Amino acid sequence: MLVLSRKIEEGLRIGDQIEIKILDVFATDNSGDKKSKVASIGIEAPRQVRILRKELLDTQRENLAAQLSARNLTGAQLGGLLKNRRKI
Repeated sequence: MLVLSRKIEEGLRIGDQIEIKILDVFATDNSGDKKSKVASIGIEAPRQVRILRKELLDTQRENLAAQLSARNLTGAQLGGLLKNRRKI
């Protein structure tokens, strides 16, 4: 993994067609704590390049795994899981 420090308005290029730029960095609360800061980034890329947030991909993978797992359950097993879930 390449780790870089960038200031506001600085960026980096990936290949010839993708540019990532730091637009702003701000605190999500008033603590000034490093952990509470968020970076706003801009990405310039050709339309055909798919850009997704990683957490969305992770959620999609988890949902797909759950669907595949549910297909292997019998109706009674699935019903039991749903019934237990309602109690939580």
